[in-house]
Amino acid sequence: KHEKATSLYSKTIKQYISSLIQEEIYFLCQHFEKIKCMVLKEDFLQHLWQFKLFDQNNLQVTECESLEIIDVGQRNTDAGPDFLNAKIKIDDTIWAGNVEIHTKSSDWVQHKHHQDAVYDSVILHVVAQMNADVFSSSNRKIPQLQLCFSDNLRTQFEKLTENQTNIRCYKEINKIPSFLK
Repeated sequence: KHEKATSLYSKTIKQYISSLIQEEIYFLCQHFEKIKCMVLKEDFLQHLWQFKLFDQNNLQVTECESLEIIDVGQRNTDAGPDFLNAKIKIDDTIWAGNVEIHTKSSDWVQHKHHQDAVYDSVILHVVAQMNADVFSSSNRKIPQLQLCFSDNLRTQFEKLTENQTNIRCYKEINKIPSFLK
């Protein structure tokens, strides 16, 4: 009788644990899309940099030196650093060169930029999360700026970029007579 009760108790516990696991899996599946959206993308940071959509007061690079952005540079859509011909001032020194942008500092090594002389002209590494020092292929330490931004700005950017159409009236374009196109 005791063994039967223990077996029934054990079976009930297993069923209870199994139901808890199933509930947890259901919860995670329901919220997977939300979690996925929380992953930060480089194009958002590039947009912030390009249009200076961050607080530019009291900027500092990794070594607690003051930073002034004179010119963000031109966006590079080809291989190589993200912005070309930027101009910044660190403390009293004006620097001209390129800017590379990553979500985390450690992406620099993950992308092997530390081994690529193309990135030796980078004067600033812009990141959302600073989790490592970065160096050029010639072992020069590259200053880093950690961008701070609001979740609201990020949400607005995601709404704009999730829309796959370029113009509002795209559905109406076929109604225009061909001789006017």
